[in-house]
Amino acid sequence: MLLKEVQGILELGDLTKKELELERLDFDFVLGRINIEEVTSIINLLIKEALIEKNKELRMLLLSIIINALSHYYGDYHRDEINWNLIVEGLDIFPDDIEEMIEIIGFSGDTKYISVLEKYVCYPEDDIRESAREAIESIKNYQKSKSR
Repeated sequence: MLLKEVQGILELGDLTKKELELERLDFDFVLGRINIEEVTSIINLLIKEALIEKNKELRMLLLSIIINALSHYYGDYHRDEINWNLIVEGLDIFPDDIEEMIEIIGFSGDTKYISVLEKYVCYPEDDIRESAREAIESIKNYQKSKSR
């Protein structure tokens, strides 16, 4: 799947069709059917779309796709070209989606986000506290692997 196709999916007006096509996109990420050269651009496009999406179910689907893309294409995207700051901004905008956004930030590998994540280590909800700890650990592990 190419960036242009993903743009077309995101522009669909029919919510049912858009959801079906996004589920197909998610499946394509899991099966590795995404053009590797465009993975970073597609992830950035999905991040932007997730943060403007008003429909909670679609936003959650977009965040899930981003997580799958980051995990299945680990190493194939350019970390320094992903707009992680948009996800950080989303933490304040969409409190219902904090857990997923924290997980996404963990893929950044960037220590500058540890201070953001540390705020959630004492969060009232267990799942969010655990996600924050895991994201911090993921960043630290990435930094260790880089220094070898």
